[in-house]
Amino acid sequence: MSEYKSGQVAERVREIVSKYVAKETNGKSIITITTVDLNNHRDHASVFFTVLPESEEKPALDFLKRKRTEIRKTIMKEMPIARIPFIEFFIDKGEKLFRKITEIEMREKNQD
Repeated sequence: MSEYKSGQVAERVREIVSKYVAKETNGKSIITITTVDLNNHRDHASVFFTVLPESEEKPALDFLKRKRTEIRKTIMKEMPIARIPFIEFFIDKGEKLFRKITEIEMREKNQD
């Protein structure tokens, strides 16, 4: 298959990881893969995610780190690219901040 562009690789990795997480999680929390950033060589992917409830963030991060090898194998199976990126997981703090700002705005709107 032809070589993917970086944006396509990142989006496809996000889709594959999202599908894997939805299938493999225990249901105690909702894990949403928000963004995947690739470095210039496409050999390293930073996968950002959010978790609800927020109290489950640490267990979710631990789960993702434990399953990193299985996730890479799944990407290999589902995506025909020469170099499968090393994956690191990060809590998406930008998305958390956005949610908090939205909550504050909603509260202020309801007080009016």
